[in-house]
Amino acid sequence: MTSTMGNASADVVSRSLDLATPLREAMLPYMAILAWTCLVSLPTLRFDDADDAFFVEVAHLWTQGHAPFVAAFDVKGLGFYAILALAEQAIGASLLTMKIVEALFLAIGAAALYRIAAKYDRAAAVLAAALYPILTIISCDAAYAVMNAFLLVAFACAFSEASPRARALYAGLAVGVACTVKQTCAIDGLALMYILGSRDRKASLASFIVAATLAPLAFVAGYALSGHLGDLTRDFVVTALNRESIVPWSAVFGHFVEWMTPFAVVAVVAPLALLQRQQISAAVPMRALFVWLAIEGIGLVAQRGGYRTSMAPLIAPMLLIAALFISATYAVEGRVKQRAALSIFGLFVVCGAMLGYGATILRKMTIIDTDGLRQIAGVVEATRPRGDDRLFVVNGRVWPNIALNLPPPTPFFHFEHVMCEFPGAGLPALVANFEARPRYVVFETPNRRLTCEPEAFAREIGSALAADYRLVSTVRSELSNYQIFEIVRP
Repeated sequence: MTSTMGNASADVVSRSLDLATPLREAMLPYMAILAWTCLVSLPTLRFDDADDAFFVEVAHLWTQGHAPFVAAFDVKGLGFYAILALAEQAIGASLLTMKIVEALFLAIGAAALYRIAAKYDRAAAVLAAALYPILTIISCDAAYAVMNAFLLVAFACAFSEASPRARALYAGLAVGVACTVKQTCAIDGLALMYILGSRDRKASLASFIVAATLAPLAFVAGYALSGHLGDLTRDFVVTALNRESIVPWSAVFGHFVEWMTPFAVVAVVAPLALLQRQQISAAVPMRALFVWLAIEGIGLVAQRGGYRTSMAPLIAPMLLIAALFISATYAVEGRVKQRAALSIFGLFVVCGAMLGYGATILRKMTIIDTDGLRQIAGVVEATRPRGDDRLFVVNGRVWPNIALNLPPPTPFFHFEHVMCEFPGAGLPALVANFEARPRYVVFETPNRRLTCEPEAFAREIGSALAADYRLVSTVRSELSNYQIFEIVRP
């Protein structure tokens, strides 16, 4: 009996080792991708993009019970803010917290891209996974990094070897979460449905559609139960559509040409891949990849994406098409030439990226004004702020609100929302902030005017400050200067 038990235990250990080996082998690429992503993210660790402070503050307010669209006006979805708020609950509200979230989801996106390509060509998969975080960092912000990660997980599920029903279910769940970050991810659902249907006529597209609605419906139900469904609909649907409609086509074209700099070599490779698709389609699903890319392009035009972040969903299919085509073309000439061709392609892409936004990011990697924030906090704290005080940063980023834990006076606190003609915001939002009579007003670089700022906005700020506020201090740092005002008649 003892012998039988000993044999059984040995069998269990043996089976455990058999299971652990493939799991360990599967984890190694993902750990390498995470390490690489963290490495390429280091130069941007202190880089403060235009929306970063706003993102951190929206999530910070949510951790205090003040939900987006109620306490913060925006046209992005809730998914990103929910993830960032969870991170802030764990490690605090800061730029570093958001950068950690960004790096983790960049790695998830790169790992999903690797998973798609490795099924057909491991060398191309390594290159695509290595280039993805570099190109995504220079093309988009943290919100789009999270969105792209869920999109690529959805496409990895669609290309996987799971059962047709499982592929449809998991792809639907992932793209549904992506839609809670940005509404236009519904366009990606069309590409996913094509891929699922082309792989198996029995693909459960009904399961895909139902699964894709679960995450959005969960947020809708939550807002409906709290009585704020109207706020969600107004900002996330109506205002978002109005915003895209005012983007000029010249901006769409201009950003597309500028963003294409890193992909100049892809613009040459992609037509060659299309012409020679039949020769390599036996090993690589080129038709599906081109349909994916085409639908992304149609979506870009349909939403009038006039911002560099709008181009982000095109990165993955372009990388896959180019890397898989080059690798398959040169594989017949031997491994050395194949690796050399892929390396040259990668070098061209990286050089193009650095000529584009990459060099700009490196120059601005210390742009967050920690010295200025420290001085502002010292001035405000000397006036003994109370728990119910509010602080309005007129024309800059809301890091002072975060540093002092003083909320903005109204839901309108992104400088572009209150200093430009923005749908649903603009001059009425600026007036509302002063009518709320915040105790403190911080005016960054008073002589600077945003290119989008009409003269009426400057007059409103001047008259409001002259009527109700006194200048407490002027703060100067190496990066900027600030005027700090306090209300004289609370």
